[in-house]
Amino acid sequence: MGERQRAITACDRHALVDDWRHRSVARRDRHRGDWGLVQWEQTIGDLLSSAGYCCAAYGKWHVGEGRGRWPTDKGFTEWYGPPRIYDEALWPTDPWYDPGRDPVSKMLSIKRGEADVTEGEQLTLDVRRDCDNEYLAKADRFIRAAVDDDTPFFCLLQPFLDAPARRSTR
Repeated sequence: MGERQRAITACDRHALVDDWRHRSVARRDRHRGDWGLVQWEQTIGDLLSSAGYCCAAYGKWHVGEGRGRWPTDKGFTEWYGPPRIYDEALWPTDPWYDPGRDPVSKMLSIKRGEADVTEGEQLTLDVRRDCDNEYLAKADRFIRAAVDDDTPFFCLLQPFLDAPARRSTR
């Protein structure tokens, strides 16, 4: 039998991050920030950080955007990835795409204590193709640093997983 990876939906992501299942994310203007998790919602990052864990998230966040809603506002020490969906890498190739209405998506990063996210590369098809390697490298550095510091850690890795199905060798 072939093995297939299943995409994580926004509901799955909410259940993993903040244990809310099948509820709509409070969205205002998804492409101009200020939507998603609200101040009172606790995430797994909040809970583990309060227990002394160092937490990081790599991959798309897609459960909130803007001040008070980034991963570092929700218990994570650092985050790197796109704020919304990977399909935004396709937008600039669409003849009807209007960057004035929907700005291009960029890879973002933030560390706890920083005032706002840092914009990185535009999310292109090449960046989307290679982002899992970047996530793995960042996760490896984060985990090694936590082990060296003898600090318990939690790493939320949400890769793009644009890999073909593989046959099981079992």
